[in-house]
Amino acid sequence: DEGIDSITDFDGNEDMLDLRQIFTAPEFSGITNFNRVQQFIQIEQLDTNSIAIQLDTDGTGSGSSFTTLAILQNSQISQIGAKNFVIV
Repeated sequence: DEGIDSITDFDGNEDMLDLRQIFTAPEFSGITNFNRVQQFIQIEQLDTNSIAIQLDTDGTGSGSSFTTLAILQNSQISQIGAKNFVIV
């Protein structure tokens, strides 16, 4: 466990979160790239100015165990989408 990153200047129109190293793990294999984002990444609005980026840590395992990877400060959930994730 390396902790939760806090990003204060994320711009949904320009910035990307690079998750390639995470998605090379065996627990995320056998799923198309688009479905990886849909199935394993969750975005949650925490308050009016911050969102949490969460990952299902067991991938294709037996359950859904979402863990927060990063908190994006000064951000709205409407500002981020699949275009902001690099997974391959």
